[in-house]
Amino acid sequence: SMRVVLLLLCCFLCSFFSSRAESRFSYPRSLKPPSTLYVYSDSSLGLEDGLAVTLLTLGGGLARTQPMFYRVPKGYPGTDSYNLWLTQMEERCNVQVHLSFLDDAFGLLTKFKRNISGYVIYNSTDNSVNAALTYIAGQKSDELLVAAASSSSKTLSLLRSLPMVYDASGTREAKAYLARGAGAFSGKMVSFQHPQLYHNLAEYAVFGNMPTLEYSTDTDKYPNGGPYVQQVIKDMGEEPSISAAIGWGPEYQYVSNLGKHGIFVHASDMAHNVAVIANAACLPPKARLPPTPKPRTLSPDKHKVAFLMTDGDNVQWLYNTFVTDPKWWGNRLRGKEVPIGWTISPGLYELGMPILDYLRSNRTDLDDFIGAPSGLGYVYPSSWTDRTKFENLAKKTGHYINKTMHRLGGGSSGIVNVIGEGNEPKPSTISPLLQQKSIKGIFWYTFGAGYSGWHGTKWDTDTGKPIVGARVSLWGNSTSGTMLGVGAMVERFKKLYRSQTINGKRNSTDGYSLVPVNVWSHSVADVVAVAQGLEKMGNFEIVTPSGLLEDVAKYCGPGRKM
Repeated sequence: SMRVVLLLLCCFLCSFFSSRAESRFSYPRSLKPPSTLYVYSDSSLGLEDGLAVTLLTLGGGLARTQPMFYRVPKGYPGTDSYNLWLTQMEERCNVQVHLSFLDDAFGLLTKFKRNISGYVIYNSTDNSVNAALTYIAGQKSDELLVAAASSSSKTLSLLRSLPMVYDASGTREAKAYLARGAGAFSGKMVSFQHPQLYHNLAEYAVFGNMPTLEYSTDTDKYPNGGPYVQQVIKDMGEEPSISAAIGWGPEYQYVSNLGKHGIFVHASDMAHNVAVIANAACLPPKARLPPTPKPRTLSPDKHKVAFLMTDGDNVQWLYNTFVTDPKWWGNRLRGKEVPIGWTISPGLYELGMPILDYLRSNRTDLDDFIGAPSGLGYVYPSSWTDRTKFENLAKKTGHYINKTMHRLGGGSSGIVNVIGEGNEPKPSTISPLLQQKSIKGIFWYTFGAGYSGWHGTKWDTDTGKPIVGARVSLWGNSTSGTMLGVGAMVERFKKLYRSQTINGKRNSTDGYSLVPVNVWSHSVADVVAVAQGLEKMGNFEIVTPSGLLEDVAKYCGPGRKM
């Protein structure tokens, strides 16, 4: 009957939307995407103490409805990445740039004074800025508060007709969090930021309704992050769904501790303009056929080597110098000489669409994209003791890997690079990731030994998908161990081949080597130098990481071809 049909349709739609909700993470969104952006430069802030904080908190509050402010380092146009993203948004995201206040930041504050409902005082000398940011982030929908330093005479003079609603001077963020109450915040995201770095994520934290807290770097004294963060972490951990942390902390202890509470990490302490860039509504790039690797004949006597650049989970790096610095994406040899894999955070689909689109428009067949550690965000899977939450993270990772790789133009396998606490991976721990249809395999890194503490290959029992470890890392300039310089890397592979530790057999896992490239000590030019050194020997072939995993799965795994 029609009633039964309608009931079945209702059940289907409920299941469909429930599945979609389970796949997406609750990143904050503006009611409207950015349209007109008032640009101001850091150089225009002058000597007025705290003017940046005032503008950032105002910009964050405005962004809940629609992002309006955008910061550039010096001027516009410019050669820095933030000028590049602004140009991208002008060209592709229906954004108009307003430059009247480029050199007059205080004039911009004056223009928008009418939108402000009150202000919060803090002292710029006692680290109370985090308390001010936290209190303001908890504001209600009918409030638009700004922070003002107690020494900001010019700013306070402008705001004197407005109510001072909270004095954070001499206090820390835990007090402001309690003053607002946990219910005043989203419970989905938190900003862990040192007070001296407030100028980077302040706008996004206020916009996203998240507290700003200093996570202690003294891990001996404060193994759980310190007194300013414990209540917030506890409250977020008690939420039934997973949460995310922006900012940064002492890496190993930070990522491990947050994982115990179901919180994944976006390394982002040096990023700014996030509220604008994350909300840009960009036209899909022009239709483009996925890159097709150059035809290659698998030579039975050549060992396959793939290079994979590290740190693509580092959102602030992707926002800042990743594309402009000639060491990395901006290198003139990139995409021309040898295949190179780039780890890219799947979270960039929500946090940086203009960045993804720029990479898509500049990639070549030799650029290969891999999901950065360890999925949607940086985690150590074994520290997620709540397995239901880890399964939830795995589903979201599958969703965002698919979306991100499609936006980048396809041509890359759905591979996730995972960093683990122990040396050898436990397939049962990471199987929720491999159960996702969009994930074809895992590149496993150990936290120590330059990511190359485990060199093996394993197969997931349920899915038959591969877990591939790293052979040796291009990391630093040592001549021994698992972290080697350029010349030592070539010599190591020569010795491994001569000793038959590795070989050129396509149906042997010893016929393949994954090489992590530490981006802080090595560049594209170094990768090219190693690749050329290996190819001169005649026993090696350089392939993309996606190609390597595909061949391992095809020729070495269950049901392999001989």
